[in-house]
Amino acid sequence: MITNTERMHVFPAFTALVPGLRVIADDEGFPIVAGARGRIEWYDDAQLAVYTSRPRLFGALQMIPGVRKRQLGDHEARFLFEPAALAKVARVIQARRKRVSVAPPSAAQLEARACFAATHGRPAVPNK
Repeated sequence: MITNTERMHVFPAFTALVPGLRVIADDEGFPIVAGARGRIEWYDDAQLAVYTSRPRLFGALQMIPGVRKRQLGDHEARFLFEPAALAKVARVIQARRKRVSVAPPSAAQLEARACFAATHGRPAVPNK
């Protein structure tokens, strides 16, 4: 049985292993990185796990060096991997990145540009 103190230990450790990725809690309180095609989960202090229910991704994940299968079913799979393979695994499952906040000076500039555009009948962001 997993205790709350173990969950509290896992969350910061997992967040440190996956820099730049958006970490959220699953239904049981464990940290995961959700992706469009799967999710990255905490396995232990030295390894991470990736889960996907997309059979077409099984081969792509197995081809990444350092990834080995843990559980393979007809329509879902779970693989274990070292943190060194994180970037490639995240790319395959299209993991979500951390949101970037706008710095205060940039926000003021964007607001001024939007106000100017509104008063002069121009789009706030020029088309490229």
